Parts: sequence; C-alpha cells; structure tokens
Amino acid sequence: AVDNAGNSNSVNINFTVSYEAGDLHIGILSPEHNKSYSSNITSVKVASLDKNLAYCNVTFNNSATVYNMNKVNDTLFNYTKELPDGKYTLIVACRDTSGMSASATLGFGIDTISPIVKSISPANGSDFDAKSNIVFKFNVTDNNGVSSCGLYIDGDIENSTANPSKDVNLSLSWKSAAFARNYDWKIVCNDTSGM
Repeated sequence: AVDNAGNSNSVNINFTVSYEAGDLHIGILSPEHNKSYSSNITSVKVASLDKNLAYCNVTFNNSATVYNMNKVNDTLFNYTKELPDGKYTLIVACRDTSGMSASATLGFGIDTISPIVKSISPANGSDFDAKSNIVFKFNVTDNNGVSSCGLYIDGDIENSTANPSKDVNLSLSWKSAAFARNYDWKIVCNDTSGM
C-alpha cells in the first residue's frame, strides 16, 4: 500500500498449490497450442507433477496410429516426428504406475512454404521527383493466407497492409524524401502459417 505522501509498506504471505492425491495431471510443453511452425520436425514434450509416470503416447489428427513417447525421466516424456505441412490436432495420453490416466489435446500447424511476392512497379532504376508520392505495385501468392505485407525503403518499414488479398495486384505508397538520392525498396509479406 502507498499513502498520499508516497510512504509504502507490504506484507508477504507464502502459500502452496497442490493437486489431489490420486489424480494424474499432465501438460503439453510443446508444441504450443494454436501456433504454427516453419519446420516439419515436430517435438512433442509432456510433463507431469506425478513422479510415477509409466508411459505416454501420442496421436495426430485422431489417427489409428499411436506413437509411444520416449521417457526422459520420471516426470517428462518426449517424441519427435517429421510431419508434412498442414493443421494438426495432437492428443497425448499418459498413465502412471498406479493405473491413473490423463490426456491432453491441442492444435498446431506446419507451414514451410513462404509467400511468393512479385514486384510489378516501379521498375528497377526508375526516376521520381523529390517529395512525390510513389506507388509500389506487387502481387503475393501463398498456399494458405497472407496476414500482412509491408513496404520497406532502405530497410525501414514505411507502409503496410493487414490481411491483403492473395493472387491480385496490390499497392502501397510512399511520399519520397525532400532530397534526391537512390533508394532500395522491397515488399515483405507474412503468411497465416496454416492456423
């Protein structure tokens, strides 16, 4: 607490949160829920407060194929698998040595394909008057969706658009500086990574 004069005081209290005996609780450490990854290698990690985990297994997209996870220690299991691009539902099921079981589910995506950006105009080497409004036209294509595109002049973002349409010509503009010199420009687009 702080009074009007700026004097402060506090009190510290310690407490413990514990789980009920007989219940098995697990948590998926990776992958993260609703996150997309740009690598096909997926590492599944599961942890528990229960120090007597006997085994854990994992399935992807409700498949009939069940993969046994590797035991790292009494509270941690992992499994690594290469998966193609797509959206996934991950189900992990574990059992401890007393027969208690628990499961956890999450969704994630894999998208290893970057958007393709094609510049339309201005052409390389174009000349413009100082303080003129320059329109940069481009087209972006992606296997999923496009979340944003930005116009960079000499490495600094100058303009952007969110959720642009893909496979159509787009434009972003920039008012040029008051002095004449050469500038480098590029368009950078980010995809929605499948989620």
